[in-house]
Amino acid sequence: VRTGNGSEIEDQMPEINLFNDLYDAVEYLIDYDKQYMILTASMVTAEEGLEWGLLNYVVEPDNLLPFVESLCQKIIANSPKAIGFAIQAINACNDHDKDGYELEIENFAKCFETDDFKEGTSAFLEKRKANFKGN
Repeated sequence: VRTGNGSEIEDQMPEINLFNDLYDAVEYLIDYDKQYMILTASMVTAEEGLEWGLLNYVVEPDNLLPFVESLCQKIIANSPKAIGFAIQAINACNDHDKDGYELEIENFAKCFETDDFKEGTSAFLEKRKANFKGN
């Protein structure tokens, strides 16, 4: 169990600076929250889930649909290929039959071979919004 005194996260968990990639961070951080909930059989409130980093947002039911639509718009504004590669790497982090770290490296390299990469680079240099096609 980890406890803290309210100081910076790096003071409480100095090893957080050692994460080199998404795979290490997911593997390390998820385990403490899972262990706490399993070993104490505790339910957590939405606010605790938010504080622990288990949730990204707490949204009132009446605002849920507009919030989700807004979030979806943010996601689909990005390259479909890059999003797919990121989802594969995240899922591999939780699959002990796969090398999530290696998949992340491979998928990152694949991004450079896509038309979306060229479009994103051009849009950035031309200071315009990218129009990703997913190829």
